[in-house]
Order: sequence, then structure tokens, then C-alpha cells
Amino acid sequence: MILPHQYLAWREEERFIAPIMFILLLGLPMAFYEMAKGVYGAAVGFRASGLRHIGDVAQFVTLWTILLPTVVLVLIPTVKEAASCNLQEEECIATVVRLPRLNMTLLALNFLMLAWDILKYNGNRGEVAEAEEVLKEK
Repeated sequence: MILPHQYLAWREEERFIAPIMFILLLGLPMAFYEMAKGVYGAAVGFRASGLRHIGDVAQFVTLWTILLPTVVLVLIPTVKEAASCNLQEEECIATVVRLPRLNMTLLALNFLMLAWDILKYNGNRGEVAEAEEVLKEK
């Protein structure tokens, strides 16, 4: 178990996280565009397997309705509250103790996003096999 003072000491030494997060955020608009394109393709019926359509829509919904609201509405305020609190107060300790569970929840949600990617990949495999057969016939 991470003790509150250990967590706060780690947060003070996180000089490397801000540049890494900035670099990762640069690619976020492209990821949003690709997800929106996949959902649009599923909505208008572009040729793809059912698994691919399910994966596109589920990934978009997971990101916009669960993952991002959790980060923006729960994680960021909790981290700010933990960073500015006094460890002598019981509320502060409860906030800091809640952070590892919240981070594990976000890790699980990111694994769910990976599962949707795997589902989309498996949905594409059938399309690739069909395309190869068409090419062999020619």
C-alpha cells in the first residue's frame, strides 16, 4: 500500500511526466479524428465486418463517455486536491489513499481500449482473407 506521504513525495519529483504527457497529447487530435472516422463508417455502412463496426463504436463510446470524463471530472480535481492538502487532516489522507484505486481504474479502462483495438483487428482479418481470394481469382 502506498502511504500518503510517499505519494506526495513522488508527485513532487515528477519532472519527467509533464514533457511526456505533452508529447502524447500532440497525437490526440489525430486519434480523435480516426475514431470519429470509424464511427462514421459504421453509421453509413462502409464495407467492414460486424466486429470492426462494434469495435469502432465501442472504442469511441468508451473514450468519450467513460475515460475522458473520469480523467477530467475525477482524476484531475483529486490530484489537485491531494497536492494542495495537509497530511494532518483526515480528509486529505482519504483523498490520497483514493488515488491508487482511481489510477488502477484508469489502467483497466485503457486495457479495455486495447481490447477494442484487438476486436477491430480480428474483424479486419476476414476482410483481408476475402480480398486475397479475389486477387487470386484474377
